[in-house]
Amino acid sequence: MTVRRVVAAALTALLTATALTACVPGDSSRVVVGGEGFVARIAGVTVSGPAGVAPEGTEVRLEAIDAPLPTDVTEFSAAVGTAISLTLDGGKLQPAEPLEVEFTVPESEDPVFVIGEDSSTGTGTAFVESEWDPERRVVTATVDHLSWFSPVAVDEEEFSDKVADWIEQSAGVNTARPECVGADEKLRFSSIPDNIVWPCAEERGGAVEWSLQSNSGLVWEVLTEPQADYEPLTALTLSGIATIELAKTVAAGLKGDTVLLPLETLKGSFELGEAPYTIALQVEPGLSQVTTLLFGLSMMFPSKWLDLISQAECLVDVVKTATSSPSGESWRTVWGCVASILTGAGGTLLSILMTGPGLFATQMDGLSRELSQTNAVQFTLGYSDPTQLDDKPSGASWLYELPQEIVADPAEEVAAPVPVGDSTVVFQHSSSVWVGCEGKAHKIIFYLDGDYTELSFGLGLQAHAPEGMTADIEIRAVAEEDSRFVLPENYSGEIGRWSITRGQPLERQTVDVTGVWSVSVSAITSTPCGSADIGYAALLDAYVR
Repeated sequence: MTVRRVVAAALTALLTATALTACVPGDSSRVVVGGEGFVARIAGVTVSGPAGVAPEGTEVRLEAIDAPLPTDVTEFSAAVGTAISLTLDGGKLQPAEPLEVEFTVPESEDPVFVIGEDSSTGTGTAFVESEWDPERRVVTATVDHLSWFSPVAVDEEEFSDKVADWIEQSAGVNTARPECVGADEKLRFSSIPDNIVWPCAEERGGAVEWSLQSNSGLVWEVLTEPQADYEPLTALTLSGIATIELAKTVAAGLKGDTVLLPLETLKGSFELGEAPYTIALQVEPGLSQVTTLLFGLSMMFPSKWLDLISQAECLVDVVKTATSSPSGESWRTVWGCVASILTGAGGTLLSILMTGPGLFATQMDGLSRELSQTNAVQFTLGYSDPTQLDDKPSGASWLYELPQEIVADPAEEVAAPVPVGDSTVVFQHSSSVWVGCEGKAHKIIFYLDGDYTELSFGLGLQAHAPEGMTADIEIRAVAEEDSRFVLPENYSGEIGRWSITRGQPLERQTVDVTGVWSVSVSAITSTPCGSADIGYAALLDAYVR
């Protein structure tokens, strides 16, 4: 190449670079909308609006700005070319027709997209529909809502890693305990494993109103007994809104009455007088897989893209066939379905994500870890009582956990529903007691082996006991030194004797059992009995320590 050509080439490159960088923050253009629309230009940017985009005479202001990209976005992208602020009538109007914005940018080895402000996404920004022409070094965006816009070069590997990070965050998300938990002292929820939800309840307007605030990254099916009246599902996040639409589509195939979404709150009510109320939660694995994906995308994808995804028929099949053990193949099926829905910039971005080497592993690891923990729980909502215990005291064992004498009807662990006045109270960690009904007491024996110093319990007749029933219950103890006798029960000493009536349980008793080898519980009634699957009486939330 001759010196003249070298100089000419260098001069051309210099002029091109100057043209692309001549527009600095503060440069602006003002035009007005005419009968055929408008065209506004600053160096490196052309904006055009068709006829009818705004009333004739409306001022259009196009201004160069520093791209206000949030940190999350700069981790995988860099602003290229000129970022702009675009307004109609000083920001008072939005376009009635889409606008076309053409950005000329420097050469880029990475694909170029356009990002704009969007308060509904997790980052406050979103990709807009655009098309990148690397030969002309032009990216053309179609926008229907005005704010600021910036062309960005996206590092494909960094973008994939960032979305993987967002998905990882969604799998382990949790929420703060709301102030309403336990605020109504009259009502009480039984313990909930791992605090997967934060429950609240209060009596209002002849009903028991309740809410469950999600404290996990999973979608839960909800089933109640009796069936609750549920408020319509709502969501504050784009991923939640999209998941609701998908849940409505697959509702007929769900086992539950409704679903509880990550980060959201489900509300419902029960009729008064039907307590205790049972609430069962079961992970819905298909929706859980989809919502983690939607959460990751909702950090940067606009709502209209997520709406299209949530309506995809192929996702219905994904949800119906999903199992509780996500696999790489199941994730590829989900992503393949989603990628088939979007075209243009959205489809290109999904193609980038599908090639991300760590993305599927992140999804499987994160969600599989969540699904392998608590994935089904059941708890009750009822009325409170001073004898109730949510958890056993430190160093204690529930009475039903102790060894027992082998008898036909031993004590069993039971969440005992006990009538208390006009209400029913559930004692979640009780030991059932059969009541002798034909003139002979029924006896059960617990072996303490001298390992404990304290026995604490309430006594009550459960809701299935006949109306008006009264039972006599006696508790006796055998000391360690008497356990060597052939019939140690003959040497037992009385701990207490009580007569209890259905609806009037005995308040908590705590007695000293230091040196006690075994404790026997005998129960008898003169009230006519019926058939039952479990004993009428119960040692309420009884423990030893």
